[in-house]
Amino acid sequence: MKDLLAGRFFYGWVIVGVSFLADLLSAGTGGYTLGLYFATMGRELGWSRTVLSFSRTVSSIVHGAAGPLIGYLVDRFGARPVMVVGALIGAAGLALNAVVQEPWHFYVIYGGIGALGIAEFGNLSNTVALSKWFIRKRGRAIAIATMGVSSGGVVLIPLTSFFIEQWGWRASWVLVGGLVLVLVFVPTLLFMRNTPEEMGQEPDGVAPVPVPAALAGARAPSAMGVERSWTLAEAVRTPAFWLLIPAFNFSGMGLGAMLLHQIPLIQDKGFPEIAASMASLMAFFALCSKLFWGFMVERMHVRYCTMLSFVVAALGLAILSVADSVLLLGLYALVFGVGISAQTIMNPVVWANYFGRGFIGTIRGIVTPFQVLSGAAAPLFAAWVYDSFGSYQAALVTFMGAYALACACMFFARQPQYRARTS
Repeated sequence: MKDLLAGRFFYGWVIVGVSFLADLLSAGTGGYTLGLYFATMGRELGWSRTVLSFSRTVSSIVHGAAGPLIGYLVDRFGARPVMVVGALIGAAGLALNAVVQEPWHFYVIYGGIGALGIAEFGNLSNTVALSKWFIRKRGRAIAIATMGVSSGGVVLIPLTSFFIEQWGWRASWVLVGGLVLVLVFVPTLLFMRNTPEEMGQEPDGVAPVPVPAALAGARAPSAMGVERSWTLAEAVRTPAFWLLIPAFNFSGMGLGAMLLHQIPLIQDKGFPEIAASMASLMAFFALCSKLFWGFMVERMHVRYCTMLSFVVAALGLAILSVADSVLLLGLYALVFGVGISAQTIMNPVVWANYFGRGFIGTIRGIVTPFQVLSGAAAPLFAAWVYDSFGSYQAALVTFMGAYALACACMFFARQPQYRARTS
């Protein structure tokens, strides 16, 4: 079987498929659909948007705290066992939301147990696995896999809305937990593999192109065919390492807040009947533009692609801030969807392209606590702005400024050149 796969089919594309499903459920349950529960849970339990949004803050803190351990475990044991355990924990954490009565119940179950499981089977684990399976085709592989992130909005927003309308929000949580078991736990257990070498294959399914050691790391992996793997100790000595952290932190503010608040924001603008549809449309446009960004990052330096995505996303927020018609809301969905679709690609690609695949789980795991700061603070900040001023406008302006700061950080985060260290 191993010889057959090695000779006729590159198993890395199976890893892409498993990662797609994991991203669909992690993004759908961890971001896109939470806002759907605000109206029904808030009304029945008497909770404000700030109280509900704090669950997202707790989940981001848990995700960040678990990141270093998850990254190390993926490097040490591979993505498969980490994702299998995470799918079981995540399914339980989602289903148990059906019994919450007090805010602290929701914070412990959704923000704690559920978030831990989602972090284990989510984007960190599977994109680290993909970075080990692909080098020259890394951009398109991660783009296809992270189409699952956008599909989480396209598929799970209407599906979760249907669950809530038909059976109520408590039953909806149980059904979503069941989806994690069927679509993440089973495929990961059966088909996930940790490295191409484990299957008797090479990254990208082809033998690497020999490159002089002195040149390794000087250019993007897509152009070289091989890459130099930096250790964590080597990576932290580069300026790029410390510039990438705030770049993705600032850019994550608008993304994290809008995934949670765009539905109630559009409802507040006077379009309650199309709010969920616009959120799904935004996810659809993000889905459609994934491959564009994936192929672009194989041809253009990842730094420039990332900066461009930040500019496009900021423009989308600017349109949303003045949107007073269905046409402008649709334009927001298009522009913001295209902009944020790149961020789930560029983040894993830039770390892998800059520092190689050998220790990428450890490196990305270490930076995860820093990068989730925005995910923890931004949704809560947006909720506080709304509860204090009755509008999200000040939050949108803040997030546009954050994208500008992210561009500045990325501009200076030049790809480091590896120089062998002498003892």
